[in-house]
Amino acid sequence: MKKSEVSFGARVVTFLERVPLLVAALVCVIIAVADLAGVSSWSPVLDRTPTITMLAIGLMSMYLLIERQTIIRRSAEQTRALSNKIRDLNEKLANATSFFEALDGERFSEIKFVYGMREYAAAISTDEIAIGSDRTFELWADSLRESSRFLAFNYVDSAQVWATKGWALEIANSLQLSQLKKGCLIRRVFILDDEVEREALKEVMKAQSELGIDVRWAFASELKGVSSIQSAIKEIGTWDFVAIDNDLVFSVDLNRARRMTGARLKKSQKLHDEAERCFLEAYGMGITPE
Repeated sequence: MKKSEVSFGARVVTFLERVPLLVAALVCVIIAVADLAGVSSWSPVLDRTPTITMLAIGLMSMYLLIERQTIIRRSAEQTRALSNKIRDLNEKLANATSFFEALDGERFSEIKFVYGMREYAAAISTDEIAIGSDRTFELWADSLRESSRFLAFNYVDSAQVWATKGWALEIANSLQLSQLKKGCLIRRVFILDDEVEREALKEVMKAQSELGIDVRWAFASELKGVSSIQSAIKEIGTWDFVAIDNDLVFSVDLNRARRMTGARLKKSQKLHDEAERCFLEAYGMGITPE
């Protein structure tokens, strides 16, 4: 719609909003003039001056009330529009900042810059990259590359991740082996619901152990009984995460069926320390697979 059409429409709406007030004011003026001229008694209508005056005052009061609500509504809309513009500006600023930080070789900034240049740029903030479930494996791989310490606490549905022969056996294990050869420390605790799941993941855990990954497993029911682990999980926001290096946390959002709904990579020393503490406690309770 053209700007001139919008302006014309706005002027029409404004005019129609003012009609009740103009009519009420005009009625009051007519009544006042007729009363001062002494002609109000000539007409049965004008002779009822108090009634008509109260009606006019009522109309004006109604208009003022409606106008006030209209102003509040318009102010709210303008505030929302301004908030959206500020959010867009912050996102652009975060991406621009990432560009200059990436030039310095800081790892998180490099990853943030790469994701900021892609189609999901709106998920980038100063200290976090958030993506949908369709990009979870990609962000996981980017988080693992160049890492020196990878402490994984995994509760995601194994059928969606570790039991898949394509991604798990070919891509994930290949990338983990590559990092192990570079000297990266990779430890993983598989969080399981029952013996059936443990049996189903036996070969997966064995294969990862043979790669050189320090693997353990633990039942979720036992971990949920530890208050310190519960407190850490509440802080992290999920039962599936990885404490990376010194200040990065990769986390996977899970639904009640333990299926992935999204993921995020966050740079936070405090959150990393909480995630590492939670992992080490679970690791200490974990059992080495046979």
